[in-house]
Parts: sequence; C-alpha cells; structure tokens
Amino acid sequence: MNTTDISELFNLNLFVSKIYSGLLILILISGCNRTSGPVAPNVDNMEVQPQFIWTMDDLQTLNKNDFAQLEGIMTQYPVFFELYVRQILGLPGEISREDTTFTHAWNSYISDSTIQLLFYKIDSVYSDQDKIEKAFLQPLKYFKYYFPEQGIPNFYFTNTGLGIANFLFEDQDQNTAVGVGLDFFLGQSFPYALLSMTNPVFSKYMSRNFDEEHLVKQTMSAIVDDIAGMAKGSRMLDLMIHNGKKMYILHSLLPSTPLHVLFGYSEEEMRWCKENKKEIWAYFIDEKLFYETTSKRINTYVRPAPNSKGMPTESPGETANFMGYLIVSKFMQKHPNTDLNKLIQITDYQYILDQSKFKP
Repeated sequence: MNTTDISELFNLNLFVSKIYSGLLILILISGCNRTSGPVAPNVDNMEVQPQFIWTMDDLQTLNKNDFAQLEGIMTQYPVFFELYVRQILGLPGEISREDTTFTHAWNSYISDSTIQLLFYKIDSVYSDQDKIEKAFLQPLKYFKYYFPEQGIPNFYFTNTGLGIANFLFEDQDQNTAVGVGLDFFLGQSFPYALLSMTNPVFSKYMSRNFDEEHLVKQTMSAIVDDIAGMAKGSRMLDLMIHNGKKMYILHSLLPSTPLHVLFGYSEEEMRWCKENKKEIWAYFIDEKLFYETTSKRINTYVRPAPNSKGMPTESPGETANFMGYLIVSKFMQKHPNTDLNKLIQITDYQYILDQSKFKP
C-alpha cells in the first residue's frame, strides 16, 4: 500500500456527504463519535482514609551535612528512604553519616542546582496540598468499590530528580504505597527537554502530559498496571486487548475524566481516532497486524509514540490500544455480570474479541 492509498483510506468518510442527505449525516457522525464506557456506581457513602506523605517538605529543607535531620527522615520513613536512595537516586555507600561515600554523594545530590530547581517548582506548582489530596479521594472510592479485597494505598509525594513518575512498594506499615514523582508533573512550560535532551521520555509528545491534569490519572494508572499484570501473549491482539482492559479499568476509576486525558492524547488526536475507527481497523487487517509479534512492526500501535506507523501524521500512537479499549467496552456491555476482577482474569484475548461482536 503506497502513501496515496493510505491517505485515501483514511479519508473515506469524506465521500459520505455525496451519498447521504443532511439529517442522516448528522446521525451517523453522532454515532461514530460516541464512545461507550463504564457506568459509574454511586460511591458517595464509601469511606477511604489514605495517608498522604509529602516527603519534599522534609527533603527540600535539608542542607549539606545536615545528617541529624536526614536520620530523622530515615527513621520516620525507613522503607521509602531506602528505596529512594538506592533505586531511584542510585547513591552509593551505606546509608549512614559514618560512610563518607554516601555522605559525599548525598551532599552532591541535595546541593545540585537542577535538584534545587525541581524542589522550587514542585513547591510552587503544588502549594495547595489539600487540593491534590482531595483529587485522589473519589478515584479511591471507586477503587474500593471495584476491588474491596485490595487495601487503599498510601501516597508518598516526592522529588525523584527526573528519575521516575510513579513506583509501588510496601511501606513500613506493610501497606501498599505509591510513590509519586511530582517532578514529572510540573506543566508544559517546564523545560524538560533542555534538562535531559537525549531521553525520549522527555520528548514533546510525552512531556505534554507532564502536568497537574494528568497527575491523578497517571498515578492511578500505575495502580491498575500492578493489579492487571502483564499481557499473556506477545501478538498485537494480545497487547491491544490487554491494554484496552487496563484503560477500561482506569476509566472505571476515573469516570469523569475525559477520554483524551486517560489516553494521553490531545483533543484533536482523540477526535481523529473516533472519526477513523473503521480506517484504523481496515489498516490493521490489510497489514496483517493482529497476530504479528515482531516488536518493530507493532510498537507504535501499542506503546507511546508520536504517531502510528503507516497512518497519517495526525494519528497519535497507541491506536491499537484505543481499539482494544473499544473492544473491551463492547465486551463488558454484552457481559454485564462480568466485574473488573473477572475481566482481569480473562486472558484469552481472542475470546474477548469474539464475544464482543465488535464492529468499528
């Protein structure tokens, strides 16, 4: 298929105006743009009491050689601090004021100009901590409703030095905990690319979502990733429906969040996907991609990418995941007795596709 053919394929919807009259066009457009998702239950009476630990409040006040205060943080949050120092910051030496290797590395870190800038920006952007904490409560109520056997996690807000946006661990109270690197949510005006020019994580199509609007979504997505696990298979069909399941679960936890935010798309990209569902599907069929396992051929359709290979430049990446979400949504409509736990347990992705009776 050459470039001209592809361009024609993704503009087939334009010829509808030559066949159908005005009113019917409006009905068709309305139907094409509607994307059914989960129905939100009433959780107003659900109570959740997560702990929100703002570690930056302690860390950003530390000065070089202030090891007495540092040891206080270590005592208060031992599991978090061990993970923070060892795996996120990667500092060497024994975590002790007696170990000069560690103390030198820690002093270099805490006095680094980039780290200080990140602390300053976090403090500026997230000065209203109550607002952020309240934003997590409703999604956690839905989480408790759908997954009552799971404990409500605690949240550790921190500065990871552009290391990682979210990480899960078990804290000192043996509760599930979620680390939140607020340095990954400082807004589109923050010069991420300049601070790490060679890291694809800070490419424009990725960093455009590094803001407060995506903070709760991204953090809850890390929790969903943990409970859903890895896909059982490497075909594009396996990956797209597994990722579609995760997106459906995430949408269930965040039913009021716009779909383009959940997918990390712009509004225009979301609109393009909705308007070109049939063309996307036809392209996957023509290119025989559903049962393809070669990463090089399928990556842009199931993983973050600036656009989907072979499709028009207006297309976003992860178009297969979008189609997977539509398939799972249709499957859940046809199987209303399937709860989210049961959905996670279904790993026969062909079965989900067949039972969904999906037609784009």
